[in-house]
Amino acid sequence: MSSSLTTEQLEEWPQSKRPAIYGVCAVMLILGNASVPLRIWAQWKIHRRTFMEDYFLFAALLLANVGTITTIVAGTDGLGLHTFRVVLQDPTYQNLVGVFACSPVNWYWEKVNPNVEGTGTCVVAVKYIGTPLILSMVSDFFILLLPIMTVLGLQINIKRKLGLTLVFSVGFITLACSIARVTVLLAGTEIADDETWTLTSFVVLSVVELTSAILCASAVPIFSYLRLIIRGGNSQPSYEGYSFKDTHASRLRHNHVTRLPSSSSENLHGEFARQEDINV
Repeated sequence: MSSSLTTEQLEEWPQSKRPAIYGVCAVMLILGNASVPLRIWAQWKIHRRTFMEDYFLFAALLLANVGTITTIVAGTDGLGLHTFRVVLQDPTYQNLVGVFACSPVNWYWEKVNPNVEGTGTCVVAVKYIGTPLILSMVSDFFILLLPIMTVLGLQINIKRKLGLTLVFSVGFITLACSIARVTVLLAGTEIADDETWTLTSFVVLSVVELTSAILCASAVPIFSYLRLIIRGGNSQPSYEGYSFKDTHASRLRHNHVTRLPSSSSENLHGEFARQEDINV
């Protein structure tokens, strides 16, 4: 086996990104699967109900778990190792995306064999991977910017305005992961030349991006509930269980009773007295 490898390939043979794959994926699994149940629990403690977005977030968590577990499985099948090592250890290894990205097709597996003479070309990965990511990143930025600009234009005090701005800004964590993915893609070597090695950081950052979006969506209800406990020592806000209409109607009834004229009060007292006489 060593006779078919170049000196550079022999030096790179022991390199592996598998520990990083397993470590990051394990942390993301723990954080993601802890945050969503905590969010649902906080929503129930505050509002005594769950909302439609909680179910959508739970579905997103399941899909994110599938992606994370798939990444772990990919690590056991060669992700995180150099492609020449994967091909030599498993001659049946194939990557259909990579195969059809090269012309002629056999250049995909022959390019890693130093004993094969020939030439070929592979499609530049940045063109079909990087461009959609950049467009998605730009659209995410403007989507996150819209509510922040709306909050800044509200006629409220500075403290409340900064608090709302901070809440809407947590989504920029996910945007930062998108920027990191594009940076890794642009700074790395051509994916078609060593896809199992070069794609590792890109795939792991995809897992981090999905989980960070779930964490951002779960953080606000959780911290809102913790703030209620810290401020009042009571998990139930004073308005729980009442709608705006009920509260408004209660205030109207209260004002109506407290503002009864003295003659009305006397009439009511006389009516109660007459009812007592009848019962006797």
